[in-house]
Amino acid sequence: MPIILLLVASPSFAADRTVSRLLAAAVKKDPPKQVESLKKLRKIDVKKVDVKVITILSKLCSAKNDTVRYQAMLTLGDISYRGKLPCPLALAKCVLDTHDPVQYNAEAYVGLFKKFAPGCLEIFLKAMKVTGSPTRSNLATTIARAGRRDPRVLKLLEAGMHDADMLMRHNSHIAMYSINKDLNMIVPYYLFTIERLHKPSKKALRTTKSKQKFVAGRNVLAVGSAYQIRDLGKQQPTKVGKILIPLLNDRHVPTRRAAARTLGAIAGSSKKSKAALVKLNVRDHLLKMKIDKDKSVRRAVAVALTEFK
Repeated sequence: MPIILLLVASPSFAADRTVSRLLAAAVKKDPPKQVESLKKLRKIDVKKVDVKVITILSKLCSAKNDTVRYQAMLTLGDISYRGKLPCPLALAKCVLDTHDPVQYNAEAYVGLFKKFAPGCLEIFLKAMKVTGSPTRSNLATTIARAGRRDPRVLKLLEAGMHDADMLMRHNSHIAMYSINKDLNMIVPYYLFTIERLHKPSKKALRTTKSKQKFVAGRNVLAVGSAYQIRDLGKQQPTKVGKILIPLLNDRHVPTRRAAARTLGAIAGSSKKSKAALVKLNVRDHLLKMKIDKDKSVRRAVAVALTEFK
């Protein structure tokens, strides 16, 4: 495994006596002492970690005791991440754990890694097949990093972009953009999300509480998307601007409104961004929109124009 090769190649990864004592306590069939030792292991210097540490922690991720398994997963994830190691296979397997705290936290940990041990992708793909589980949306961006242009990953993300679940749709778009860098795909999507146009699934409409949760989630995604597209525009003002300008004349009111707002936000993000939009004659395009039939669009245009004075 790459993880072993990396550790063996680094002479600085040598376990000291303290680590040895903690490992000895961690493998004893005494859950309270095992938990205590695992918590202490998370505080050690990653330079004191060797193959033995990773091997033992990996085995403990399959322990029968839920609490021991949970603490082993946290320790393995923490040490591996801080040590800049690939995501261990044992950590990946925890996303399939039947104990919720293990599963949820494992999903969060694997999402931190950029490199993965062999076999991790297959585990993630298996987890993605669990219909209706939040695991699917949580792992969307992770499989994009673990599998990149693997046909299985692309197929899953393509389907995910049209999923009934809003978060799955959102994360699939984000994951797909991380792979293809297609601004023509992600910019309109962000506008769609900013305007809170996501429709709830049947599951989200079942109860008053689920409806409220959906609306709250949609609002969070709208705010996040506004920041994301503004940052994209700040980084690539000319490219994003060229995509937004035609959308000022879109037949859908929300799209025209969001495009105007976003152009104003990008212009206000930096002098460089504003200069790039000025070269694209964005102000003239906005001025033409002052006679738009929709009042909300005219209002958005008026606000955007204040950034071009």
